[in-house]
Amino acid sequence: MIYLADQPLLAPEEINSLIRAFAEARKLNKSIVVPFFRGRRGNPVILDSAYNEAILDVVGETGCRRVIRRNPDQVFVVEMENDHAVRDVDTLEDYERLVSES
Repeated sequence: MIYLADQPLLAPEEINSLIRAFAEARKLNKSIVVPFFRGRRGNPVILDSAYNEAILDVVGETGCRRVIRRNPDQVFVVEMENDHAVRDVDTLEDYERLVSES
C-alpha cells in the first residue's frame, strides 16, 4: 500500500475497505487497487509485491502512476463514497480550506 502522509481525511474504515478490495481483486487475478472519486484517481493505492522492483525504481513525484499505466489490465477500480482519497494537503491554503470546512 502506498499511503501518502498528506491525506488527513482518510478514515480507518476507508483504508480497510481498500484492503478488502485488494483481497477481492486477487480473486479476479488483478494485482493493483486504485481508489477513484467521481472520475478522479486517488490514493492510497495497493500493489502486489510483484511490483516491488518497479516501485523502488520510481524517481520524482510521479509515484506509482507509471506502474499503474503500464499494467491497466491489472487495475481493480474502487469507487469511493467521498472525496477523502482524492484530497490532500500540500499547501497552507489547502490546510486552511480543510480546517474551515470542518
